[in-house]
Amino acid sequence: MTRILTGLAAAAFLAVAATAQCNDFTSPGTLLGSGDDSLFAVQPLGFTFTMAGSAGTTTWTHFRATTNGVLMLTNAAGTLTSSPGSASYGSVTAAAAASLYGPAGSNPRIAPYWRDLNSSGAGNGVFFDNTTSAGVSCKVTWKNVVDFGFTAQKSFSAEIFANGNIVFSYAAGTNVTGSSPAFTGISCANGLAVPAASDFSPGPASSATGGMHQSFATGTFDIASQTITFVPNGAGWNQSVTCQVLPASHTSYGAGCYTLSDSAHQSFATSALASPALSNTAITFTPNAGSYQITAAGTFLPVGSVQAVPTIVANGDDTETVVPFTVGSFPGSTGLAICSNGFVSLATGNSTTFQQTAALLLNSPQTSFRSAHDYNPTEPGSGQIKYEESAGVTMVTWDGVYDFDGTTAADASTFQMQFYPNGTVVIAWGTMSTIGASGIGHFVGYSPAGPSTANEINFATQLPYQVATINAPAMSLAASPAPVSTAGSGTLVTYTQTNIPEAAPTSGVYLGTTIISLGQDLPGTSLALAGMPGCNLHVASLDLLIAFVGTSNSLTTQFQVPAGVSYGFQLYAQAAALVVPNSLPNGQNAFGATVSNGVASFISFF
Repeated sequence: MTRILTGLAAAAFLAVAATAQCNDFTSPGTLLGSGDDSLFAVQPLGFTFTMAGSAGTTTWTHFRATTNGVLMLTNAAGTLTSSPGSASYGSVTAAAAASLYGPAGSNPRIAPYWRDLNSSGAGNGVFFDNTTSAGVSCKVTWKNVVDFGFTAQKSFSAEIFANGNIVFSYAAGTNVTGSSPAFTGISCANGLAVPAASDFSPGPASSATGGMHQSFATGTFDIASQTITFVPNGAGWNQSVTCQVLPASHTSYGAGCYTLSDSAHQSFATSALASPALSNTAITFTPNAGSYQITAAGTFLPVGSVQAVPTIVANGDDTETVVPFTVGSFPGSTGLAICSNGFVSLATGNSTTFQQTAALLLNSPQTSFRSAHDYNPTEPGSGQIKYEESAGVTMVTWDGVYDFDGTTAADASTFQMQFYPNGTVVIAWGTMSTIGASGIGHFVGYSPAGPSTANEINFATQLPYQVATINAPAMSLAASPAPVSTAGSGTLVTYTQTNIPEAAPTSGVYLGTTIISLGQDLPGTSLALAGMPGCNLHVASLDLLIAFVGTSNSLTTQFQVPAGVSYGFQLYAQAAALVVPNSLPNGQNAFGATVSNGVASFISFF
């Protein structure tokens, strides 16, 4: 508690003043330099920064700015991997989006106004300030700069906050002159796929991945005199038009454990991602405890090894063929319904659409096993779907089947499903195409008949995995009311824990603790080594623990935000519940605890 109180008292000296004017460029800080097409020396942020979407636990402590309205995050050495060369800092063309998102290994980019700029002249240039709000934020300002070859001045800034937020501010009159567009955006880079452009004003906008952007043609810059704020929402961002004075709020981030599902699946957005993960691997579904134990096991059986002359399944495009068992068998089925789009159902009735999705897998009316994708065995040159049957195993192989719109052998994928009389199923992959001509993703896994809770797993890292027999959401945490703090009053914040697991099966008792922290762990630290696989710690320190216990799976705790806490100070919270080790339906938690998502509380005077 002492650490929390000390932190709240210190906030007055660390936070941005609530009365600060919006879009103030009068005292921009230390001059980095000026000129044309310049990359400046490495500078410290003054804190460790986590960029939403950055891989794993990657953090950043320094930056390098350019004259052309973009900066790159780095660390003390100032190394920039695959950064745009000086000649292209302002070359905002159709390729600029790809440059913002960068190739694999590239550093995060923050671009409030990326264009070919010139900052020559007294009082003009690029400035930075990491002392006014030391440890809270670092601001980089481009003051009185012009589009190269023109005279209309503009000022703007990018402020990076230790809590993960990024704020862009623009002076009145900021606009685009000249024929090439200006480019505004943020990106964790590192090969991130380029998303569709956003519209920042009037906003709000959001992204599910670590970047978002907008380009502005001549005369169309509609965020002059405004401030836009980017707030992490996990791996992506929420954007809104704001000022530097924001209302008090609570924001959820991260995810709790465990979401229990009677299904198990993994999604791949593209064939380029699916191919290296699946090719020459196999997974086995073994009946266990009323569901399946999934293991990284199994062997691809040669085509013709079960039935000397395989039966060609007469699948057209987006069709299903039902093949009754003759000598083969599988529990609960009289035959297999084989869809051309990469899955086998235990009875007919599932959608055969080319637009395969995870939702189709999880909500189909019939039990299915899937390596679903938009395949077309009728494409010229494509291989066929082959069925083989014996008393010991029934096997379905997509033997070099092309993607829809595939034209060459490079579009072919080979995989098979093996069904055994004892209920075991093997999905084994040969070589999977990287091209993905159809543009549809891959959706791999198993789901019983009827709706299932979404609970995606990674077959490469989370096996063995016991599929649950029930559907239940993970423990979650929410907070209210908004944490307002003025000179004369504070706020009693209530934290609500829901979906708490029973401390012991059938006991009717629920217990745990709410963790209050001065620090955020945005990417999350895996607790697998502590015996809690699939759970992540989303706070940086355990500064205050508030116990809860009761006979309901929804319980509350409270924390008093005192009066006089400065604007912009943040607290972070996460809940943990205690259970008997290995007593959860998935049986994998040897430590005996689960955790919720995190909640970030932004303190303001209104």
